[in-house]
Amino acid sequence: MPRINFSKKTTKNITKSTAIKPKVKKQDITSSVGEFIIVIDQQEKHQFVFPQGIKTIRKHLITADYSLLGFEDRICVERKSKADAWGSVVEGRDRFRKEYERMAEFEKKIVVIESTLEDFLIPPVYVKEGKVIQSKVDPKTPINTFISWFERYGVPFIFVDNHNFGMVFTMRFLDFFYRHEIERNKEK
Repeated sequence: MPRINFSKKTTKNITKSTAIKPKVKKQDITSSVGEFIIVIDQQEKHQFVFPQGIKTIRKHLITADYSLLGFEDRICVERKSKADAWGSVVEGRDRFRKEYERMAEFEKKIVVIESTLEDFLIPPVYVKEGKVIQSKVDPKTPINTFISWFERYGVPFIFVDNHNFGMVFTMRFLDFFYRHEIERNKEK
């Protein structure tokens, strides 16, 4: 698995709107522990673009947006933009609750929210019929829902600054699961 290298200068000056590109060295790819393939759900509209050398396939996933080939019933990652996360716990609450119930059955699972916590607490702006509308929902509603569902279903969530950090986090989460799985199998 490629190592992601961020210089102090790069990470010090990151803002919400800045997307950084991970630096991947060829030898990091060849020195990875085995090879894995990231599965991206066919319905994922704003999929992550993983660094060169990371193999991906698109196929239908019953639960979540990302998994690993051969482990689709054991690990899952649900990606949410800020607006999508708000919409999922407000307008799409029943559908998203069912998604959480399915995710609860997985060994490893997480919801990755592409926002800082500070920014997430500011209601999103929507465009409806050509008009800009700010959500009137109390910011406590979505954050309390995620906390409550974490406690109820055991599905954690994490705030990442932006889409690119979401990609890096997802890639590393899947990578570590895969590495640990190899170690567990060697011990048997």
